[in-house]
Amino acid sequence: MKLSKDLFQPKKIKENLLTNKTTKQTIIKNTFWLSASLFLSKVIKYFLVIYAARILGAAEYGTFNFAMSFAALFYIFADLGIGSLISREIAQNREKKINISAGFTLKLVLTFLTFFGIVLISFFVPSAENIKITIWLMAIFTLVNGLTNYLYNCFYGREEMQYQTITEVIEAGIATVLGIYLISLVPKAYILSINYVVSAVVGFLVMLPIFGKKFGQFVKLDFDKKEWKRILSLAWPISLSWACFNILTYTDVTFMGFFKLFEQVGYYSASQKVIALLILPANIIITSVFPTLSKNSKENQNHAQRIFNFQNFLLLGIILPLIFGGYFLAQEVIFFLYGAEYSPSVLVLKILIFLTFLTYFSSVLANLLFVYNEQKRTFWAYLVGGIINVILNAFFIPKWGMAGAAYATIISSGVSFLGLIYLSLKYTPLKLFNFSFFKSFILLTLASIGMMAFLMEFFVGFSLIIKVIVGAIIYFLLASLIWFLGKKFGFLNI
Repeated sequence: MKLSKDLFQPKKIKENLLTNKTTKQTIIKNTFWLSASLFLSKVIKYFLVIYAARILGAAEYGTFNFAMSFAALFYIFADLGIGSLISREIAQNREKKINISAGFTLKLVLTFLTFFGIVLISFFVPSAENIKITIWLMAIFTLVNGLTNYLYNCFYGREEMQYQTITEVIEAGIATVLGIYLISLVPKAYILSINYVVSAVVGFLVMLPIFGKKFGQFVKLDFDKKEWKRILSLAWPISLSWACFNILTYTDVTFMGFFKLFEQVGYYSASQKVIALLILPANIIITSVFPTLSKNSKENQNHAQRIFNFQNFLLLGIILPLIFGGYFLAQEVIFFLYGAEYSPSVLVLKILIFLTFLTYFSSVLANLLFVYNEQKRTFWAYLVGGIINVILNAFFIPKWGMAGAAYATIISSGVSFLGLIYLSLKYTPLKLFNFSFFKSFILLTLASIGMMAFLMEFFVGFSLIIKVIVGAIIYFLLASLIWFLGKKFGFLNI
């Protein structure tokens, strides 16, 4: 009883949330802080997204999202996998001196070069001058965010995710409040972009002193060519993989923009924002588990497999009810968030909802290959998917518009997923599709079906919020029962 009381003492809570002790405690701590960071920042900013979609209208909102996708498509040239590499190196070489400043300086140089490249390429965009201005502004936003993310990655390596929360909440708060004010005065895409730039710069400036205090030094310029060469030699496979992943992710909106379908881009992006929100839990869990999995990958393979199984059970437990709920409640979700004028987004959401499963477990497999230093293999899976995506978008968008873009994304993402399955089976010792995974999948699917059956039988005509709350409770109870019975009778060994 005393132990239970101690657990809830302020000192004990602080210790559990700020220090790394056991494997599970560290994963839970990391998950808590990433959840707090992403939930607070993304949910706060989501108010801005919804408000912007309603105030700007589909065409102007489409212009903004086209500019964001266009800039994001080229972001990989400003990163080249350096952030992920520094995170892994800090995690795997805790006692080794890591040249963080040299990596940051290299990233800074690449950032400036990428910005000028985006500016030059933007002149080939077949549209008005305002779109070019919006592209330039979103390029600044994307690249400044990239510098901040580099500092986050350093903390990821130390399994200290708590410092990201402060920065992201401040950035999201400024972006939302200032953004709502500005676009209420001038409802234009470039005004919204200015707001994004301001908030990103503030976030970076807030993060710098936190980093300096916790790492004992401020990031300084270090033009160490030898270190740059070493970093690039290790990071290039990651960068190629991310380049192909970016093509897979942003080609659809970019293609529609070049076909001047900006209104459809607005409807399509509205659905994408819902999908992005559903993908957040996967990012939280995978990022939280990554340092622990990376550390145990060489020390204890059996323990690493158990960590991997636990991660995948959590992911299945989240994604399956979201797919069922998202598909059957698609119209209610779109109408609730954006209004009836965004009704064309419903079909796209129903198609893209299945992308969440592919995204969750493609990320799992790509991360697994990275843990075992096989990141160069990932490139081939994403390359094939990226090429297929470009080809399918070129044929599908002129014929079916945004629905064609959605189908192209699903097909090409499925191809990449199959490629990652093959590569992970061949080059890593851990298995995704083992008996534990399939048992979890079947049991959690039954819980998801039970949730939807209950809602469709007893809650027809109720508001979306009531359905979401009741559905979450029913699913939690069913999933908890499954977990309890699985542990009791031994058919869930996680």
